[in-house]
Amino acid sequence: MRWWPVVKSLLGLAVLVFVGWQLSRDLAKLPPRSAPVGYGWLALSALLYLAGLGLSGVFWLRLLRRLSAHPTWIMGLRAYFVSQLGKYAPGKALALVIRVGMVSGDRTPAATAALAAFYEVLTTMAAGALLALALAPLVVPADAVGLVSGQLWNLDAGHDPTRGETTLMALGLLVVTGLPLTPWLFNRMAAGVTRPFQRLGLAPMPPVRYGYLLEGLILIAPCWLLFGLALACGIASLPEIALPWTPWTLGWLTVCMAVAYVGGFVIPTPGGLGGREFLLLLLLVPVLVRQGTPPTVAGPTVSLVVLLMRVAWLINLFMNSPQCERIARQQFAWRQRRRLKPLKYLWRLGPSP
Repeated sequence: MRWWPVVKSLLGLAVLVFVGWQLSRDLAKLPPRSAPVGYGWLALSALLYLAGLGLSGVFWLRLLRRLSAHPTWIMGLRAYFVSQLGKYAPGKALALVIRVGMVSGDRTPAATAALAAFYEVLTTMAAGALLALALAPLVVPADAVGLVSGQLWNLDAGHDPTRGETTLMALGLLVVTGLPLTPWLFNRMAAGVTRPFQRLGLAPMPPVRYGYLLEGLILIAPCWLLFGLALACGIASLPEIALPWTPWTLGWLTVCMAVAYVGGFVIPTPGGLGGREFLLLLLLVPVLVRQGTPPTVAGPTVSLVVLLMRVAWLINLFMNSPQCERIARQQFAWRQRRRLKPLKYLWRLGPSP
């Protein structure tokens, strides 16, 4: 399988080139703007995205405690949020390396932290695919035209994916991300990974149970609702788009976000770049067309929304990573001072010279 990394890199490069060409073509078609971008909506979108990520981080820390690892909440959340920037490095493995490196120690074995992080990522993606699978029959229009081959090359056509097509996309993503989560398969994989470390005296990792998976799916499902709201806020940042804030619209945006995000995770590009944008274009253009936006304007508008949201979310991560680091250092210093207080008290009670 020596050729697989080369094929994966070429595939990722092809996706980036195609989507970059599509976005540049769409942005060139944008009409002159008559109103400024609503940066407040973009800031709210970034905050909702950060809150959604926090639910996944909480599940990761709860899973670590179930697996007999005990990092502090502050240290764990710091590692989780800072590591999100590693997703944009080639190979997608840097995020895992950063997270494990920041949280591992005497109370948290590196192997346990890595396997729990892998399990959390897959659970987050499976929860998104499962929610999209549940919502698709309810929010996808019954009179959708369906995708055609020309749609992949001309996203301005605005053809809706049918309920069956959307359900199949969500089901395929659920199988890819959910199958490795079954305890029967994951525990065998974890045993094989940790076996060499057990020879060095590391205790075997406790097995993952179905209850952990169920807890993760329930805890992370609201994350995708927050991502859907973040997408709605990103669209609202362009005053010329007037999407109604109805349950149907928010549900459909949640499906779009889940399919695009999980699909971007499956596609081998850093941070889902390219794949996520392509799927958002594929799914969002029909939504705007149904609300009265001309097809020739919907594509460029969605391209602008996607780029603005990506930039806003990245800026948010960059701004919050130092804050997480500062809070963690303050927490560590406070714990050290608390440990030294009894020693200072005993020293004061000692005999005076």
